[in-house]
Amino acid sequence: MIPITGGVRELLVGEKGKHPIYAFVYKCARSRGKRRKGEHYPFSKNGWRKPWYGALAAAGVSDFRFHDTRHTAATRVLRKSRNLKVVQQMLGHTTITTTARYAHVQLDDVREAMEATERQTIAQAVTTDGRKSQA
Repeated sequence: MIPITGGVRELLVGEKGKHPIYAFVYKCARSRGKRRKGEHYPFSKNGWRKPWYGALAAAGVSDFRFHDTRHTAATRVLRKSRNLKVVQQMLGHTTITTTARYAHVQLDDVREAMEATERQTIAQAVTTDGRKSQA
């Protein structure tokens, strides 16, 4: 179990009542077999693929998998939290090694960390009366 954000909660509340069991459903566009136009049904295992690839094509995006969103989320949470264990918990990984493959570090992250360390080092070198130490 992982916590959810306010934005995710809003998304889920907006889906409430569309189906008695499933949270993520689609609205049937035309009646066929047992399915009726206008009713909501859960996505099948592969039912989301056609709309997904259609959206990618419409946006002009290529070489992108749905699973890539997990990598993006892991990277963003790592950038904010600076804690790989937080990312591991969020993704539900049993080993930190797996998590490390998801959380990507950018050059800007390295530069920011180096600059933060430099600022901290300089601040520690300044004595309480405002003079730089000789060390």
